[in-house]
Amino acid sequence: MTMELSEQHLNQALSQLRQVPSFDGSTDQLNAFIKRIDYILHLYPTRDVRQHSILYGAIELQVTGDAQRISQRTAANTWQELRNALIEEYKVQTPFEELLRRLYNTNYQGNVQQLKMPEQNADQESQPQAPQESKAPVYDASILPDMLPVYYRRLFPHEPFYRWLNYGHSEDNIFVNREISFTLQDDIYIRYLCFETQAELEKEICSRNPYKIDIGPVMNTRPKNFRTVAGGLTPVQRELVFDIDATDYDDIRNCCSGAEICLKCWKFMMLAARVLDAALREDFGFEHMLWIFSGRRGIHCWVCDHTARHLDARARAAVAEYLNILTYTNNTARVQMGDRTHHSLRRALKILEPMFEEIVLEDQNLFGTPKGVNRLLQMVSDEAARNDLESYLQKQHEDGAHSKLVWDSFVRYANSMRTSAANVWSRKLKHIVQEVQLCLLYPRLDINVTKGFNHLLKAPFCIHPATGKVCIPFSVSAVAKFDPTTVPTISQLLQEINAYDDKTKSYMEAPEDKSRIKDYKKTSMFKGVVVFEEFLRKLERNFKTKSMDF
Repeated sequence: MTMELSEQHLNQALSQLRQVPSFDGSTDQLNAFIKRIDYILHLYPTRDVRQHSILYGAIELQVTGDAQRISQRTAANTWQELRNALIEEYKVQTPFEELLRRLYNTNYQGNVQQLKMPEQNADQESQPQAPQESKAPVYDASILPDMLPVYYRRLFPHEPFYRWLNYGHSEDNIFVNREISFTLQDDIYIRYLCFETQAELEKEICSRNPYKIDIGPVMNTRPKNFRTVAGGLTPVQRELVFDIDATDYDDIRNCCSGAEICLKCWKFMMLAARVLDAALREDFGFEHMLWIFSGRRGIHCWVCDHTARHLDARARAAVAEYLNILTYTNNTARVQMGDRTHHSLRRALKILEPMFEEIVLEDQNLFGTPKGVNRLLQMVSDEAARNDLESYLQKQHEDGAHSKLVWDSFVRYANSMRTSAANVWSRKLKHIVQEVQLCLLYPRLDINVTKGFNHLLKAPFCIHPATGKVCIPFSVSAVAKFDPTTVPTISQLLQEINAYDDKTKSYMEAPEDKSRIKDYKKTSMFKGVVVFEEFLRKLERNFKTKSMDF
């Protein structure tokens, strides 16, 4: 069967082609122009001659100025012909000295013919190549504006997203008074948005194609009326939210820093989620926590119980302070357990202690340098005890000794000093070993996010503009199996739905069929949506139970 676009998707393709910045012959614009046209045609494949002609006509309109002369001179009838002509005419002519510099900086692997310059790559892209479905495409932020319309129309889970914010119609105006904000291309920020229905929200998302969607509180009236409300808007409810960022662990992670994250430092996030989830359930009685990977290097937790959503600002601050056990002195984190260890700290230690050696001593080798040993010493709050410990460790180990050896010596010394006589080690520092473990592995919360009743937080299923990754839900019970490095990018997802549709032809044959498989089920995003829907089922079951009790 001939692959043919539906009229709806043909119009979408034409709309996106018209939004591509025109090419007037400037050599520095050639690569971006070709990549965007190629990508749009890749998203909307067709073998129909009439549709090819229509699409090519739209492309020709985007070729202006001097470049239009090339189009007319070559009498090109297809994009491939025009593409080749533009590359031949406007590709950058690299000076010989520049070629030598690039060759010198290229990793030579034994075959000169394998060394390719960017200009050669541009020429070779014009030739048909066999698809490599096994390799995920590299995310290119420059074509995010072309990918977002397809993502929001075909992949974003609009119906479950609405069900979440609507809370089963359990309260009046809970959806319509919710503040939502959009961040558009070029950092255009739009606040005080609100919507009456799922269809209205979906239409606005698909129309504006936001780079980021933020969710705020439910207000006392429609947020869009903020200019006319006497005294301003007042938040009346909002999920209790937590934000944990890997950058807050930069002083103790040696594998990565800044925006980077790997499987080793993901273990900090894993333990943070486990400890926080247990505290919220056992100490506060909350049941409905939605855990989200932030798309780059952190995690968010949305506590959606009715009680949590109706906490006032003082109660939120109290919860945040209860869960925030770290104190900082001269930029050094410390924990004070006191004479009687609180049950929440004992529970946290049961979760953290089994992973301490693997994470701190092996993965990070935290005390394997003089700087690392000094960090350990600074956690000892008593100056005299700290100096004695430093002298002991210097006698026991040379600089660069492995963290495991340093830690074992520290534990032996602390235990021997605590039992030898009545001193600071048997009083103030009697829990120092456990305090260091808590200090290094306990969740490092951004408590201002939790305290803020009016704070807006990034919504699930957004695309992180810097990484292209989906802000995807995960199950805290399976957090150890979650791999942030393999979270799908928008490029990968669109490739997956194209590969599925090419294989089955289902999308082209029955684009309007309501029984057709949902597009996100064709992709690696499916698991995240399943986690989200399972969370919603438990949440909605709770609403039904309360309704029956009433």
